[in-house]
Amino acid sequence: MKKSFSGLFLVFLFICVNTSNASDSLNALPADTLPAFIFAVQPMYTAINGMRLDVDITLHKNHSLQLSPILFYRNTLSSANISGVESDRQKGAGFHMYHRFYPGEGLGPSKFYLSHGPMWHYNYINWKETIPGTNAERYTSIHKLGWDVMIGRYLITSNQLFVDIYTGMGIRHSLTRTDAQNMREMNNNFSSPGYSGVIFLLGFRLGLASGTKLF
Repeated sequence: MKKSFSGLFLVFLFICVNTSNASDSLNALPADTLPAFIFAVQPMYTAINGMRLDVDITLHKNHSLQLSPILFYRNTLSSANISGVESDRQKGAGFHMYHRFYPGEGLGPSKFYLSHGPMWHYNYINWKETIPGTNAERYTSIHKLGWDVMIGRYLITSNQLFVDIYTGMGIRHSLTRTDAQNMREMNNNFSSPGYSGVIFLLGFRLGLASGTKLF
C-alpha cells in the first residue's frame, strides 16, 4: 500500500512540474474562460479499491456542475481491516454531485474555486465479528450519506491536460443494516465503512478538458 501511494505521489509531482512549465503558454488566452467539459479521475480512490470518474459541465458564468459516479470493486486479493477482523467487500457504488463556483472576474488560466454538494456511498460487506472464543461471519449493508465543502485550484495546460488540487471538510451519516451484535466494529474510526461524523478532505484529480466557454 505504501509503495502504491509513493508511486502515485511521484506521478503527481511529475505532472505538476510539467504543467507549471507549460502554463506560460496560456497567458495569451482570454481571462474569463472556462472549459466546457472536464473529464477526470481521482487516483487516490485506488487505495480503497474504488474507481471514480468526474465529469465537470460548465453551466454559465463562473458556475459549473461536477458529477462523480464511483464503483467499488470486490477486494478478493487484500482484505480491509475492521477493528482487527477481516472483511471482504461484496459490492459497492457511490455518487457525488457538486456545485462549483469560481469567484471574481479575470480568472485566468489557473483558477481557484469553491464547491459543495451531497454524496452517497453504498457497500455490502461480508466480515467476521469478534466474539469471545470465535469469529462469527456477518453481512452488513451500509448506505453512507453526506455533504462536502471544499476549496481548490486547477490548471489546464496548452495540450488540455487538467490538474486539480483540493481540500475541505465533509460530514457523514451511515445507515447500517447488519446481523452483527456489535455494530461499533463498523464505526471504529473515520476510515471505517460505517463511519458517521466529520472528515477532512484532501486530494487531487487528473484529466482532460474539452472546449471553452468565453464570458
